[in-house]
Amino acid sequence: MAVTISNYNKLIEYAGDNTMDLDADTFKGELYNSTHTFTATHTQRSTISANALGTGNGYTALGQNLTTPTWVEATGTVTFDAADQVWTASGGSIGPARHMVIYDDTATNDELMLNIDFGQDETAGDGTDFRVNFNASGIFQI
Repeated sequence: MAVTISNYNKLIEYAGDNTMDLDADTFKGELYNSTHTFTATHTQRSTISANALGTGNGYTALGQNLTTPTWVEATGTVTFDAADQVWTASGGSIGPARHMVIYDDTATNDELMLNIDFGQDETAGDGTDFRVNFNASGIFQI
């Protein structure tokens, strides 16, 4: 199945008016089950959180921080990137998860940035990693 990355409608506005500081804020990646439906007009984590995975087996509710996020311009293209996300299942499986949502944990209302649809449910069995590998060209570019 194809992986699809979709931005929430307010992403560019939030970056432009500094609601999201792509250079300095803390961003989190949070896993969601298959009942989550991406809706571009959603703006805050609280509007979608009912379908987030709960804490258990090596995964912590609310997700984990994106490590080493960067927001860099080169030849007129600005790229947002971070290290791949990894959770190690322990004591049972992580998942199934169908989506990962990236949101701004520094912003007052946990504003939504991106939805990554894995194209199918994914599960990591006990002792294995649940990985979200970002493209070598970055998570998104403008």
